[in-house]
Amino acid sequence: PATTPPVDALGVVLEKLAERGGGTFAPLDGDQRKAWRALPDPLQRFVVRVLVGACEALPWLRVAFDEPFLVAALGARGPAGLASRDLYRLAARPWTDEDETQTATLSRASFEALGRVDRDYLAYASVVFTMHLSVALAGWEAARATVDLAKVEGAALRVDTPLGAVRVLGPGDDAVTGADGPALLCLDLGGKDTYTGRIAVSSYPVAPISTFVDLAGDDTWDGGDVAA
Repeated sequence: PATTPPVDALGVVLEKLAERGGGTFAPLDGDQRKAWRALPDPLQRFVVRVLVGACEALPWLRVAFDEPFLVAALGARGPAGLASRDLYRLAARPWTDEDETQTATLSRASFEALGRVDRDYLAYASVVFTMHLSVALAGWEAARATVDLAKVEGAALRVDTPLGAVRVLGPGDDAVTGADGPALLCLDLGGKDTYTGRIAVSSYPVAPISTFVDLAGDDTWDGGDVAA
């Protein structure tokens, strides 16, 4: 609601995201609150609205995957033991395993895993998140004339969550790499930035949603030679 202070809304939605992601959320510390308050109100509301969308989409993303089957196929210790790299290897085995120089796999679970992903749930989750993102963008477009992004100072913010980091980059020149870890949301305010590696690449189950919004600047993007 328009009457809700964004700093309060941020804490509430991050706590709810952590709860739905199966983790815990530590309250914002003094530096994080200071960085958050440095953002103009329209940017604060943009961030909160995008995170609300992630919170609403997350349950639909979770049920799209048959976690009991994946746990059994990988021998994991429960859903919390599922790792993105192991899931990727399982799904890729029909194309990476070989027998007598021929592409072939004995992993029946690999084929079954692909068939157990509910694409209808995935599609609905995408619709839910995109709807909230569209509202956030429309709100920003309506208010952007009131904000001079080049004059936003001290806005660098990072809040780590069980679903990836929430980051706001200031109007200066930044260097962001995929090695920085997955970002649930990264909002860049401007500058001559350099982005390398896996940026805005979702990775179930740790980072099922990853969004990058670049509002201004003259940037360089280099995804490298490695597939997302």
